[in-house]
Amino acid sequence: MEKEKEQKRKEVERLRRVNFDHYEYSRHLRLNAERVKHYISSARCKHAPEEKEALLRDYLPCDAPFLSAANPEAWIRFKTIFSVHIREFTFDQKHHLVTFALREHVMSVENAKTFNLRRIKSWVNEMMRGFDFVAMVEIAPYTNFGEGTTRSSPKLSFHAHLITVGAKMNKLKMVASRINAEHSSFVPGCPAAHVEEISDLSGLARYLTKGATGEYRVWVKTAPKLDKTTGEIVEIKEFHQKSSPFARPSTQIAVQPVMRLHYIDRLTFAGGVRGNAALKRIRNDALSGLNRSQRSGRQNAFSGTFSVQQLPDMGWTKDWTYHLNRDELRREEKRPWTIEEPTPRWLALMRDWEWSATAARHHFQRSSARK
Repeated sequence: MEKEKEQKRKEVERLRRVNFDHYEYSRHLRLNAERVKHYISSARCKHAPEEKEALLRDYLPCDAPFLSAANPEAWIRFKTIFSVHIREFTFDQKHHLVTFALREHVMSVENAKTFNLRRIKSWVNEMMRGFDFVAMVEIAPYTNFGEGTTRSSPKLSFHAHLITVGAKMNKLKMVASRINAEHSSFVPGCPAAHVEEISDLSGLARYLTKGATGEYRVWVKTAPKLDKTTGEIVEIKEFHQKSSPFARPSTQIAVQPVMRLHYIDRLTFAGGVRGNAALKRIRNDALSGLNRSQRSGRQNAFSGTFSVQQLPDMGWTKDWTYHLNRDELRREEKRPWTIEEPTPRWLALMRDWEWSATAARHHFQRSSARK
């Protein structure tokens, strides 16, 4: 009974966080980005001016085609493509959500900068051999649990969320039981591997592509429990964790240097014949605006600092810049974003091509100038 209540609570929490349409999803990320940018530009942020410029540069909408994990517009762009292909991947079949969160994949921000994603990808592929799945590596900050953990210096958990198709629940539970017996999680009492059947596929796709906008907090509760050996009632400590959809700006700024080192398409991986085929289609569509040389040279475009004042005038891309005043950021009410008037299909395609080509040209001009 308690397990069913806990599972229902987690389902309600996930739906409360991401159960809205694409318009609200993009609005959520853009509002959060404006909130963080407002904090960076204010005097409360104690970073040097050069560091502030580098932080603000990660939020430029023209960087979206490069799929940097620190760019909100890149997540919005990727989410649309990811949802379509996941719907095709799980069409007319039962699908499950599998989560792997190991203690050895939790580390400080400094150690996270040198963490190799192949370590967690190879481990998941070894454990899930024989299953078809598409997975996403999530970087989640813990702000009040662990030695020396604060909001400005959190512990980062690299864990994987998998969407499996064509697998039986008992076989997935056997894999989870073996992992829970051999490994432990960061929070005592929480399983290192968890399996559940999901019916809301659209909400699940949004949950996997939410980005690093939230935070996790842990608290301890004492509960009476009967000791069978002595017959006495003792107090047992129980650890509980809860996620918040809006992390404080100081926490997001602390995680941002780590997110800047990764790309969304590389955070995504797969296993099995069907999973690898779906991953190939996702990556091809997500990187369709970049040619092969631009895809391989993306890491050069994000190295070093860059002044926002040096951004060239790209004309129509000004429509992708969102500004909110201070009073609106403080209020809890949600105001609708201004939406462009509908444009013809041919004009939208031309603008998409011009956007990606112009952004790529400016990126490589800046990277070559720094060299």
